[in-house]
Amino acid sequence: MLITALIGTDAYRFGGQRICSNTQLRTDLLEVAVWAEVRALLENPQRLEQEYHRRQQEPTNAQQLNLANLEAQMSKLRQGMGRLIDSYAFMFN
Repeated sequence: MLITALIGTDAYRFGGQRICSNTQLRTDLLEVAVWAEVRALLENPQRLEQEYHRRQQEPTNAQQLNLANLEAQMSKLRQGMGRLIDSYAFMFN
């Protein structure tokens, strides 16, 4: 299967103005590159297994975002506790 089209965002198709600012690429060259990578993976399945295990080890973006949110909440709570302590101290001085 060979895809050689570079159509879809051409200016002449949409009243003289391109609808996408991304640069076009040659899909025939892309297809060759993708199939070369697929062939390499099929010839070396251990590479795929290693990548799978590597990705299992690293934290996901969702985990990292959750950690960042928790740290931000802890910071706000510490600030609030500090203000509360200062208020109590002010009342008793």
